[in-house]
Amino acid sequence: MGAFRSLAQRLGLPPLDFDLGEHSRGKIMRASIMPAIALAVQGTILSLGIKYERLELVGIVPDSGAPEIWQHIYRLASEIQFVEILSLASLFAAGLYRWTRSEGTWSLVIGVLLTTVGLVVASGVAIVHLVTEESVVGYFQGFSWLSLARTCGLLAIGYFFLAYRGLTSQLPPRRRRRIRRPQRPSSLAPLED
Repeated sequence: MGAFRSLAQRLGLPPLDFDLGEHSRGKIMRASIMPAIALAVQGTILSLGIKYERLELVGIVPDSGAPEIWQHIYRLASEIQFVEILSLASLFAAGLYRWTRSEGTWSLVIGVLLTTVGLVVASGVAIVHLVTEESVVGYFQGFSWLSLARTCGLLAIGYFFLAYRGLTSQLPPRRRRRIRRPQRPSSLAPLED
């Protein structure tokens, strides 16, 4: 964590604190329930899309190789895949309450990890699409990978908000400098000779 602290110091972030108490750990875990569900949904769609063709999972192809239970799970995951938006909203709602510096630090770490995963996945999809010929099945798998990258990006925004709330909550208030302006003569004041 020393490297992360020195990087944060070079970037001009407030001092980071990685010591979590039991209450803080529980608070981060409660805030991460909806994001974990969103990532699980995207992982389910992606893993089933790799194993079976999409047409088999949707049930269009009769007597497909995909078992019926996996078809139901895929359809359910496809229907609720937009839970990522609710996850982002839940992170913003959690950020309305007070967050400590250590909670903000760990939220920053989670946000950086999600951003890294999203960038790596999106870059990988872009490179694969540039290098290889694309087929219909490859398109749907690429779409699933990009959906995972989008989910990681949205969740990273929420965690960065939590990090902002935690890291700036205990900063000393800035002293406001009052700029003194010279007194201008009033238009009603008598003119001096």
